[in-house]
Amino acid sequence: MTVRPLLSSALAMAALTVAVNVAAAQSTQPAPPQPHAVLAQLPSDSLERARRYATWLFTARSDSLFANLDSVVKTQFGSADTFDQIAADLAIRAGSEDRLISERWVNRLGKRQYWRTSKYSAAEEPVILRLVILPTGKIAGLGMNPLSQAPPIDP
Repeated sequence: MTVRPLLSSALAMAALTVAVNVAAAQSTQPAPPQPHAVLAQLPSDSLERARRYATWLFTARSDSLFANLDSVVKTQFGSADTFDQIAADLAIRAGSEDRLISERWVNRLGKRQYWRTSKYSAAEEPVILRLVILPTGKIAGLGMNPLSQAPPIDP
């Protein structure tokens, strides 16, 4: 028997959404970037890093994730226990990742984000895992939401 959350998948994932970024940590919302703004280049192994970070989240390797947080975000998270809770909530509300649908890089709020869209065992619609990766290769934020609730990206 499959156990499903009581809330709809969209509502449950909206409740699960964790949006942590450097701007939030500084308590100011950045001005939207100018169209065609030039962003600092990411490390050449950024896709491999992003995949590794996603795997660490799915397998509750919280210490590894915490060690790769940007120092500002690390202060906001406080400890690796935050990732334990995120991984547990993801497993309870969405299940396990059944199938990777797509991976792509987007620019959002002037930063690069890795978007991993996947089908999960207990979610009615695909879920996007979003990781903000800095030019240093560190994680500056993460978020999850149903595909139908994808946040806007920079022009």
